[in-house]
Amino acid sequence: MIDKMRKEFEGFPDQIESSIHAGDNILVSDIKKIIVAGVGGSSWPGNILETLLPNVDISLSRVYTIPDYCNEHTLVFVISYSGNTEEAIYSLNDALRKKCKVVCISSGGKLEEIALKNSLPYIKIQSGLEPRNSTGYIVVSMLSVLIKNNIASDIDLISAVNDIKTNDIESIGKTIASKLVGKIPLIYSSEKLLILSYAWKIKINENSKIHAFYNVLPELNHNEITGYTHLLGDFYTIIFSDRDDHERIKKRYSITKQIIEEKGGQCDIIETIGSNLFSRILCTLHIGDWVSYYLAKEYGFDPKPVDIIENLKKKLA
Repeated sequence: MIDKMRKEFEGFPDQIESSIHAGDNILVSDIKKIIVAGVGGSSWPGNILETLLPNVDISLSRVYTIPDYCNEHTLVFVISYSGNTEEAIYSLNDALRKKCKVVCISSGGKLEEIALKNSLPYIKIQSGLEPRNSTGYIVVSMLSVLIKNNIASDIDLISAVNDIKTNDIESIGKTIASKLVGKIPLIYSSEKLLILSYAWKIKINENSKIHAFYNVLPELNHNEITGYTHLLGDFYTIIFSDRDDHERIKKRYSITKQIIEEKGGQCDIIETIGSNLFSRILCTLHIGDWVSYYLAKEYGFDPKPVDIIENLKKKLA
């Protein structure tokens, strides 16, 4: 039997490479704000954009409408992997009512139909994946549009592909997973790299089928750190450290690890790898794929199905 999740994870660098020119034919102008409208796996790429482009006005919308301030100077990326996510369809219609500039991204579905009917810019990505595994296609497609229109610059997309291919990402993930077996993962990062701790938490939830939690520094040092006084669970803490983190944040990493271990907890500080910020984000996210994959295998789960979520959707319908 083909291990579908393994195959999709192995194809991650190809997603990046194949999407570099996805936006070459899409032209937009006079943009003052950007909205990324999507939910679940379709929303993570918006967090990556926020991190990469701190000087660009980017907001995420994970509901049925886009903000009231949106207008003809707003670029809205409407994203739904399936093309049928109801929040995305509602958001698209709201964006059209507010006369926003819209770019749609999906693998087909109603979103493609509406985009073609209204002659909207549309990027079609590969179908057949688990939606949560389409991050490479989505984020690089959006970046390609922004780079083409001079909204983003100095982002080396090729280096991310090379760094993922030249580092043994799977082996790193497998080693970390072995430490997390039987543990409740607590994933920490700087506020700047919130996407890393948040995404790892979600990958472990969906693929490994266990609880995991995330937080950011320095905020957690003002509240959550006191929870280690009386440990009520078998936690394992992972802290991401990036070379561009503020020096005071870096100092907090080592002190936080020391406190956790003094209180009987376990903690690892993981240095991000990659030649630039975009590469370090994608490499670390991809390590999280393999961590969640090998944890699922340890627990005897197929990482692919998310039965609880599908049952919830049926009840909502």
